[in-house]
Amino acid sequence: MKNILNSITIGDPEGVGLELIFKIWIKNKNSTGLFFLIGDINYINKKIKKYNFKIKTKKINDIDEIKLFFNKFLPVLDVKSSSMKKNTLDALNISYSLAKKRLISGIITLPLNKEKIKSISKTFIDQTNFFMKKSNNNTNMILYSKKIITSPITNHIPLKNISKNLTKTKMIKKITEIIRCLQKDLKIKKPVIAISGLNPHSGENGSFGKEEINIIKPAINHFKRKKINIYGPISPDSIFINQNINKYDCVITMYHDQSLIPFKIIDFNGGVNFTSCSEVIRTSPCHGTAYDIVGKNIASEESLLNAIKLANKIYKNRHNNEKIIRSKFFN
Repeated sequence: MKNILNSITIGDPEGVGLELIFKIWIKNKNSTGLFFLIGDINYINKKIKKYNFKIKTKKINDIDEIKLFFNKFLPVLDVKSSSMKKNTLDALNISYSLAKKRLISGIITLPLNKEKIKSISKTFIDQTNFFMKKSNNNTNMILYSKKIITSPITNHIPLKNISKNLTKTKMIKKITEIIRCLQKDLKIKKPVIAISGLNPHSGENGSFGKEEINIIKPAINHFKRKKINIYGPISPDSIFINQNINKYDCVITMYHDQSLIPFKIIDFNGGVNFTSCSEVIRTSPCHGTAYDIVGKNIASEESLLNAIKLANKIYKNRHNNEKIIRSKFFN
């Protein structure tokens, strides 16, 4: 795991995220590469005690220290904020700054409560959107697992607004970036892609809507002319059947729930959310704060562990083991 160093943002400290990263440090630290938590170390220590983990943390001042004590201590970049809500947001901003300066290889964000963060930052939508805005690139939400890869053209917008947010130009930009991600970050050289329709049965030749005829098919034809292996629009009610999952490298849908519902049914525990085509690498588990099972030691850490492993894989694919800067960046 040479050159790997990920930051783990604290997320919602009352959620399940901290419990899961504690488990991973205890059981999997020999296979994750180096990582450190960003958040209030006093609060993190309280949670360790509350959940009865036998873990000792260590406040880090110099990045070179981490490799010396990672096997004995959980490293924490101690951040003090006016509230724990602010601590969650501060961790996101600090992690982005470190990644932007190429001081770390990637960012793994623990789940947070969107409403809590919106109460102190009215422009906040979600973590994916946070990194999209920071990036200023045509980023996409990629849902990745060993079983399936899928990505929606639109993300967190009301259903009534989806149609007017679909244009041929937008679809071409989005699909182009998804293809670039598949090739560069995931090393799928010639991806085979399925495109869903928007309407039931992909509109049935305009009977249930014109978006397939006026927007989706023209966008698909743009890529077919470029000899891209792209197919559709395929009826949304059958695009995720096993035959198609095995046939296509990536399924691109028109809106959030067209991707997220089947993705979580197919591989809820193993899935990862990846913000693609950003200059920084950011992944997260595909579950939320799970308040109802916090501290019960029944939550699966598989999705979070896979988020760390995917960030590592993408970093290696992008940089070919190029060294990251390892200097005294906390001072």
